[in-house]
Amino acid sequence: MAAAGALGIVWRPHARAATSTLPSSAIEVTDGAFFPTAPGSTQGYYVRDVPGKSQFWTYYDSNGGHHLFGPPLTRVWDDGAAYYQLFAKVLMRQPKAGGPAGLAPLVDIIVGGTPIAPPLTNAQKLFFAGFPMYDAGGNAVDVKIVSFLRLTPGLDEGATRSSVRAIIGEDPAEIDRLWHRSGKHRQLFQNCGIDAGAKTTELAVVGQYFKDNFSGGAELPGRALQTEAFALEPGDQGISDDLPGSVKGIDKGFGTTGAAGLGFSAGHAFMNQTGLWWDREQFIWNLMTGGGLDPAQFPKIATDRNFRTNKEIVGLLQFTPAYAGGGLGEPQKFTPPKGLDKAWNDPGNTWGQFVNAIVASRTPAGGGSAASGLQIHAAAADVNPISRWIPWNEPDICLPKFPGYAWGGTRDQFAQLVAVAYEAILAANPKAKLIFPTLGLVEGVCNTPDDTHGLGAVISAGSAGSISAFFDHFVRWVKARPNQAAIAKLNHYFHCVSLALHDEPERVCEFVQHYRALLDREFPDDPAGKKCIMLVESTIEDYACDPADPTCSPKPGTAFGGKDRAHYIIQAFANALFAGADEVAMFNAASWWNDADARAGARTAVRFLSHITRGHPGRKKTPNICGPSAYNYRGIVRIDLPGPGFVATVFYNRDGRQRDLELTFTGSGGPIVGADPTGKEQTLPAGKSTVKLETSATCFTAYGTLFCFLGGGTRIYRYPDTMVLTTSALS
Repeated sequence: MAAAGALGIVWRPHARAATSTLPSSAIEVTDGAFFPTAPGSTQGYYVRDVPGKSQFWTYYDSNGGHHLFGPPLTRVWDDGAAYYQLFAKVLMRQPKAGGPAGLAPLVDIIVGGTPIAPPLTNAQKLFFAGFPMYDAGGNAVDVKIVSFLRLTPGLDEGATRSSVRAIIGEDPAEIDRLWHRSGKHRQLFQNCGIDAGAKTTELAVVGQYFKDNFSGGAELPGRALQTEAFALEPGDQGISDDLPGSVKGIDKGFGTTGAAGLGFSAGHAFMNQTGLWWDREQFIWNLMTGGGLDPAQFPKIATDRNFRTNKEIVGLLQFTPAYAGGGLGEPQKFTPPKGLDKAWNDPGNTWGQFVNAIVASRTPAGGGSAASGLQIHAAAADVNPISRWIPWNEPDICLPKFPGYAWGGTRDQFAQLVAVAYEAILAANPKAKLIFPTLGLVEGVCNTPDDTHGLGAVISAGSAGSISAFFDHFVRWVKARPNQAAIAKLNHYFHCVSLALHDEPERVCEFVQHYRALLDREFPDDPAGKKCIMLVESTIEDYACDPADPTCSPKPGTAFGGKDRAHYIIQAFANALFAGADEVAMFNAASWWNDADARAGARTAVRFLSHITRGHPGRKKTPNICGPSAYNYRGIVRIDLPGPGFVATVFYNRDGRQRDLELTFTGSGGPIVGADPTGKEQTLPAGKSTVKLETSATCFTAYGTLFCFLGGGTRIYRYPDTMVLTTSALS
């Protein structure tokens, strides 16, 4: 850094705190970001790292980004010796012969001091209102500017070129309006200008002045002003296309949660490489401030900000803001929103008004979902369209001490919340779908059915403990409403049930099985057809016990790493699909993407299970055990899942010792492909093969229940449906 004139101060770089480098309208891409020139436009300029060429994104992102430099005003151009890109406040340059990106002496170019080397062709001195001349050398630096430079070590502002002064221009009145009344002072440096105001000190808008006042394209080549077009990156066409089966392309029934939190590059890479189609993102309503509904704050409350994607986003709405009777903190945000007893479009129904507005703001171009699924938007600066919404998460966790507690109201209030959401969503987008608020595993008092409406038990004796009593209450509430014919036409206020099952694979099987039976029994007559089941959260987690809770006592040292998650996701997905799930997802993207072992297991699960025919009558589990009845089973489990032209078979070992298994494939066709959770694949011959299934994971007791969480030795095979697989245990 240059010395500060007469003060003799030298500014040296130091580690800077991370700051937001992007405005809300910018779109992250794998190697940088795209900045639209106007809201909703597909035209604008990229800032990116280009291999072997300019690395402006790295410099921009690591040294303050949009906060410091402003948006790009041009595309990258070169003069034969260096690459350039103009921003609102600075000009960046990187030598073509090698060397890092940095700031070019923009002020010198404008006011005619020491020329840039190599010079821009026919550079002209520009003198225009609002810009000062400079007097080079020997200038003291304003104390506020000294402080600003110390806090901005990556700026490389260059030598001082002026004293601290007001703007010199042609119109004294304009100068007075812009400068003296604001209390600002400006100082020019070789590479930039700095404004020191009463409250803030920041870079002056030098680059924008340069762009607006260049003459004839001498300083700024006309080609640099040609905008660039934004295009969404293509997603994977499917990761099972080379495996047996007649259906190709991506299976849209696989998803994740929180991919946007990884950023555009890693989020897209995770979804593409794993074969995932949808991502659940949150709209955290209680982050909205002020005295009422303010759609201008919608970008602030959305976790998918800057994640413009050609995948599907499923929207989760939750938590009550202060203006609706809640608050930012706990337990206020768990409070039921005001006005749930009113019609959704009544101004007093805060929830209905919010839901309708947020859904309208995300309705896809063309009016919603196409018959075959989501309609993807094309506008670059547009937000992600959303056609499926989940109004709240895990309301059935009834004790504040339990992880995931989210609802502080009654079951009746929650039923009203769902009904209001349904009508508000469909009013904004008639093609949208409401996914029932995500239900999880709850114990004891949280899962006690009631008979508030005198209808008798909805939960059957066989499913007690596997169906949330919260959902049981909702079903009773719906069935007690007047005019049941009209309620049926409204699809009983929901299209799908969503589940969060962070449980053993055998319990995943149990829960899904019982929800499938209940939905088929209680809701056979909806216009939208059969209600679907989405496993929106599934992972294996360590148990952290409250020392004051004697019912939670996991075995010391019990922990689950990436290899455990790899085994788990194959077993859990296979059990869910066997039991009747329509869609499955892993929770959350970061825990899978950031662990190579877990990521390999996730990819293997999706790759081999893609295009399973949901609800196929030929699906089988051997032995057919689900739930607690499986805790004491010590043997090999087999799950067969047919699809068009193929069968996928999963094996895992719940024994405490290694088991050897003989596989025999008979019939014609091929290939026969097998894999373990690491993703290591092999092509098997027809006839006999032997596989070693390692031991199962450790069992432990928690909350008074024995958990034998995982089988070991997981293997998955995919082969043509013209072949038959038989097995024989060798040991």
